[in-house]
Amino acid sequence: MRSYCDALPPNGWIKWTLPAFKYAVSKCSQELYQDALNTMLSDYLPKNNYQVVGAIQKFYNPKDNNGKLYFYFPIDKL
Repeated sequence: MRSYCDALPPNGWIKWTLPAFKYAVSKCSQELYQDALNTMLSDYLPKNNYQVVGAIQKFYNPKDNNGKLYFYFPIDKL
């Protein structure tokens, strides 16, 4: 059985392998996207002595049809 690490990207795509991180996660609606991002960066993370240590990721769950999305803020490299 192949692992996800061994998966080949479709023709014309590029595969990115992200290093393992501990994440702070924020859920929001598409309407509050910018507010959620600003709150995490200027309020939550500094108040909890966290720093972003990698690229912030967005995730839209394809099973959710409610317009929700998740931000993943890498705060510690594992």
